[in-house]
Amino acid sequence: MTVSKKTAIALAAALLCATTTARAEIIGTYDFNDNQVPDGWSFTSWSPRNGYGAIENQRFQVHNIDGGGYLTYDLNGESYDSLTMTYIGSMESIYWGNSNWLRVETDGGAFVSRSRMASYNYGSNRMRADIFEGDDRFGNLHTYADTIGAVPNDPGTYRWTHTLQDGSLNMLVQDLESGAVIHDVTAAIPLMDLSTATSLSLYQYINAESYHYTPIMGWIDDLVITGTPVGVPEPGSLALFATGLFGLTRLRRRNPGKA
Repeated sequence: MTVSKKTAIALAAALLCATTTARAEIIGTYDFNDNQVPDGWSFTSWSPRNGYGAIENQRFQVHNIDGGGYLTYDLNGESYDSLTMTYIGSMESIYWGNSNWLRVETDGGAFVSRSRMASYNYGSNRMRADIFEGDDRFGNLHTYADTIGAVPNDPGTYRWTHTLQDGSLNMLVQDLESGAVIHDVTAAIPLMDLSTATSLSLYQYINAESYHYTPIMGWIDDLVITGTPVGVPEPGSLALFATGLFGLTRLRRRNPGKA
């Protein structure tokens, strides 16, 4: 059997490309059972009134009136081809709004995928999903996707999965009891280069007047983050690469004079 130099080079290039295929790895799982801010994270509570956010009762909670908080994870210079954040939490159509969202900071800007329920804005049993570019605080600079869907349970418990890749962001929202998909929204975001991402933040906010609901609380739990590092080969790809190199060497030895 003879192999031309051109064929050998093409085969070697294909095998080398295979080694750049990466596998997702768990960055962290967080159940908040110790009522502490997880290692590697920072936590901020804020409120324009007398509400607050806290890691308490083995959850990330926010309290009326107008209580909020956010957890921020520093990526510490690590580069990823994809990142996924999954968690469960509560949501209901309180008067002014109950919301949570993921925010990723990159060199191209800050990008947000958010869920919100508010009976004043959308009516009961309705959840809004929007993906947008955010400003330095919480404002919306540019909307990439915006939709409203019905929910089977209000109040209810839901599972959120935010998936980030270069140039796109997907938010999947499922009712935890029935498994029904409330939202599966993908937005193309050309400015989002995930290799330049510096941090991930998980926000939660409850915006209710005391005369509408007293007391009221929102919560998030069972947070998991996974990531696919840039250029980290899978073991299978490494084995394929090694096998290919071995084969090329054997062919070269059999045909030393072939071009």
